[in-house]
Amino acid sequence: MSGANNDNNDTSKISENAKKAGGVPSPYDKHFEERARDQLFAFAERPSRAETDPPPPSLTGSVNGSDLKRINGILSIILILIVAVAPIPVGSNRPVFWLLWAAIIFAVFGIYLVVVSKRGFKLRSPVGQVPLISAAAVLFVAYAWVQTLPISATLPAGLLSQTDSVGQQMISLSRDATRVASLRWASYAIFFFMMLQVVENRTRARRLAWAIFLIITLHATIGLISFRFLGEDFFWGPKSAYLGVVTGTFVNRNSFATFTGFGAILGAALLLHDFLRGGAPQRLGWVFSIDGIRTATLWICLSLILAALVATGSRMGVAATGVAILLVGFLTVRKHAQKSGRSVLVLVAGQMGALILLFMVFGKTVLNRAIFSSADSESRLDLYAQTIDLIQSRPLTGFGLDAFELAFEQVHRPPVSPDLIWGRAHSTYLTHWTEMGVLFGSLPLLICALIAVRMVQNYRRQTNDTVLAIAGLGVLTLAGLHSLVDFSLEMSANVFLFLALLALAFPSRRRSDADPVAEDVQP
Repeated sequence: MSGANNDNNDTSKISENAKKAGGVPSPYDKHFEERARDQLFAFAERPSRAETDPPPPSLTGSVNGSDLKRINGILSIILILIVAVAPIPVGSNRPVFWLLWAAIIFAVFGIYLVVVSKRGFKLRSPVGQVPLISAAAVLFVAYAWVQTLPISATLPAGLLSQTDSVGQQMISLSRDATRVASLRWASYAIFFFMMLQVVENRTRARRLAWAIFLIITLHATIGLISFRFLGEDFFWGPKSAYLGVVTGTFVNRNSFATFTGFGAILGAALLLHDFLRGGAPQRLGWVFSIDGIRTATLWICLSLILAALVATGSRMGVAATGVAILLVGFLTVRKHAQKSGRSVLVLVAGQMGALILLFMVFGKTVLNRAIFSSADSESRLDLYAQTIDLIQSRPLTGFGLDAFELAFEQVHRPPVSPDLIWGRAHSTYLTHWTEMGVLFGSLPLLICALIAVRMVQNYRRQTNDTVLAIAGLGVLTLAGLHSLVDFSLEMSANVFLFLALLALAFPSRRRSDADPVAEDVQP
């Protein structure tokens, strides 16, 4: 009844104030007097709920929003640390690192869900807002697990090829490898889902884009410095392959080329967007302004990334990145068509000049391989032909996720070198179709296509996020082209970076053009 007494006091105070003002209560005082009496009546009837009812939303909305913003901010730091650290142990391309990252991601996700649910918050990007993507991801992981079950005897005759191992009772030729791989893919899906939660705050998303760009710059710089001063050695030991080229913390030059290529695309998008929005110098003092420092930082970081990319000697890595940057330039100029052609030409000329200079300094290896090396291409075509034969033997079921090595040995023959063990098809598309079948192996392509559609929609909107949508389309272009002839996106470090960049360009919550920034507030 303490609440009732307080309300009674408030009512009497209103009446006294009205009398002091002239004896006749104003409509304003009458309103609050009636409201106080209503509250008094309600509390008198239900005294037990006076202390349990939640405060009005107007009193808690800002507090809840601040708490959710803090939680998502912490989550974003953890996710960016994964992107930054994953390349260090040989691109995280070892089962022990797959399981380590999966354990960390599952633990972080579980803690995040518990904290959010206990505080009564709603997910910023629930599964229901991306139903097709979520369904495709679940189907992919679920079918990989099905491949490890002893169900081969229940399948229709002829569905599995005669290349089955003796006594094989499951679809996968390597049950343990497939199960570990399914955990890895599940961690990828959850990582992307958590990224979607933190990038709904578009101010944070743009800051994360800069953080990722600087992380890639740091890795590129370390790669160049280690190659210059450590030669063919690195902290994890001497290199046994890809001698004479920059590989950073990766083993494979093509994988590092994709990693740095993603950074080059993001940097080019940021630089073009900044320039065409008015970041060009207007006076001498501009160099020392915030805009000038930001532009200079972009140029320096982009130059370091491009230098590392060219020094990898990866032909397709450089070519695919070049195509993607051209797409980024076209989309950016088209978005800012009101700018003069002279400004655009000056910027493009500057970029081309920098690229030519980098090729002169670092590009000897990639030019020699592009002009004089044809044996690798011929061997790769033979490998593709035999892989296609393998796919045709099991077009629906596949041979098991991460079981390509065992499956390929059943069709391996000259002219593909018999001295080598082929653990990958050197084409991510062919690898997926071999391991998962044509139907389920195409689910990652479907996911990327759905993400691309959303990016195009974001690009068409007049918001501050256009630059991230353009960068995302460029990243998809590089990944799609390079995956045709290599396996860069089969490296966990590259996958984490790839998913983070796609999430930045993919805000799942639809918003109007007048609301380009969504804060972490409780709906």
